[in-house]
Amino acid sequence: MTATDSGPTTDVEPPAGADPGSEVTVVRRRRAEQSKSGGRARRGGVDRGRTVWWQLGTTLAFVALLVGLAVVGYRASLLITGGGTDKVTDPKAPGYVAEVRPTPVDLVAVTTDDGTLAAALIVSSSGGDAGGTVSALPATMSAGPGEDGLYPPIGDAYATGGLDELRSVLGTGLTFGFTSAEEVAAGDFKAFTGLAGPLTVKNVDNLIDNSERGKIQADPENESVRYRAGDVVLQPDEVITYLGFAGVGEKPDRQMLRHLTVWEQLLNALKGKDLSAIGASSAGDGVSGGGASAVAELLSELEGGTVRYEPVPLVQQPIPGTYFTTMVPDAAALPTYVARVVPFPTSATPGQRARVELLNGTSKEDSALLAAPKVVAAGGEISLLGNAGSFDVAATEVEYLAPEAEQAADEIAKALGVTATEATSQSGGIDVRVTVGGDRTS
Repeated sequence: MTATDSGPTTDVEPPAGADPGSEVTVVRRRRAEQSKSGGRARRGGVDRGRTVWWQLGTTLAFVALLVGLAVVGYRASLLITGGGTDKVTDPKAPGYVAEVRPTPVDLVAVTTDDGTLAAALIVSSSGGDAGGTVSALPATMSAGPGEDGLYPPIGDAYATGGLDELRSVLGTGLTFGFTSAEEVAAGDFKAFTGLAGPLTVKNVDNLIDNSERGKIQADPENESVRYRAGDVVLQPDEVITYLGFAGVGEKPDRQMLRHLTVWEQLLNALKGKDLSAIGASSAGDGVSGGGASAVAELLSELEGGTVRYEPVPLVQQPIPGTYFTTMVPDAAALPTYVARVVPFPTSATPGQRARVELLNGTSKEDSALLAAPKVVAAGGEISLLGNAGSFDVAATEVEYLAPEAEQAADEIAKALGVTATEATSQSGGIDVRVTVGGDRTS
C-alpha cells in the first residue's frame, strides 16, 4: 500500500497584519505520504448500455439545491490564506482578496490479491472537521480516449503506470485534480472488512460468469450465475472479490452503483471501530503501512460527519473501429457533478482549468459564493476570492487578463449570462477576473 501527494501544504497562516479576531474558515487537511505504486490490472468487459436514472435525478437536485449548496457547502469548504491586496486585512472591507486552497480530494485505489485494480474511490471533504462525499468507480469504466483514439478502461491505466498513471488519467477525464492518493492492497483492505464483519448488499441484476471468460468467443453454454439478484451476504474476505468482479454483459455504470452500495455498507459498519489499529499493524512492512494509515484516517474523518454517496455521471461511448461500447464521464452532466462534489477544484494538468479571481461587488455578503458553482461548472478554478474595490458594482463583469484566456472567459461569462471583455488591469497568476454585480441575486 502506497501513497502520493502533490497537493498544497497543511499549515495555515493568518494574513500578515490581520486582526487576531478576524474569522478564517479552515478545511482540515488529511495526511498523505510520498511513495510509488505499481500493479497489474485486467481489462474489464464492456457492453452496450444506457445511462441510468440517477443522471437526471442528480442534475435536477443540483438545480434545486444550488442556493443552499453555495451558501453552506462553499462556505464550509473555503480555506483562505495570505493578506488582502494593498494590505487590506478585513474580509468584509472593499479590496480584500485572499488565496483559496483547493477542496481536499482523495483518490483511493483498491487492488485484488493478484495486484489488479478492483475499484477506485473518490472522497472529497465537506469542509469543517468531518464528513464528505464518496464516489466509486469500477476498473471497467474508461476516463476518456487514449493516445490511439481507443477508450481503455482505468484498470489498464493502473496496470501500465500504477497509482500515478491512474491519478493522471482520472484527473484528466473528470476535469479536476486530486490533492492526495493512496493505494490499498487486498490484504490491508481485508483488514478493514474483517473489522466491519459480513456485509449484506442488494444486487439489482444477476451477475453472470463464464468458465471461458477471456476467450474471444466464449460459449454461452458455459455461463452461470455468480451472484444472484437480491440480497447477497459477503463475508469479509469476499468483498474484494465482489468489487473486482464484472459480470458478463454488466455495464460499468451498473457496476459503479453496486460499488457505491458496498462502500456505504462498509463505512456504516466501520462506525465506532478503532481504525488506527489497522494502520499501525501494517506499518512495519515498509511497503503498505503509509497507505493503510492514511486510509484509516480518511475513513475515520468520514464517519465523524454526514457522508453523501454520489455516482459519477457516465454515458455510453462507441469504441472506434469495433462493435463495442464503453462508459465514459458524461461531458454534459460532469460540470454540475464537479461543482457539487468539489466546490474548489484544482487542475489535474497545467492549464486544464482557467484560474479565476472571484470578487463580490455588492453589499450582499454571499454574492460571490452564490456565483461560484457556475464559475466552476464552466471550467473555472477559483484561486482568489474576495471583494471588489467597491460594493456598488451594478452589472456582473467577466474579464480575461491574457488573449489565450479569452475562450475560458467566454464560457464563464456565458454561464453567468454576460459577455466577457478584455481586462484593463492585471493580476499575477490569474486568467479570468469575475466581479459579481447587483444584477445577480442567485
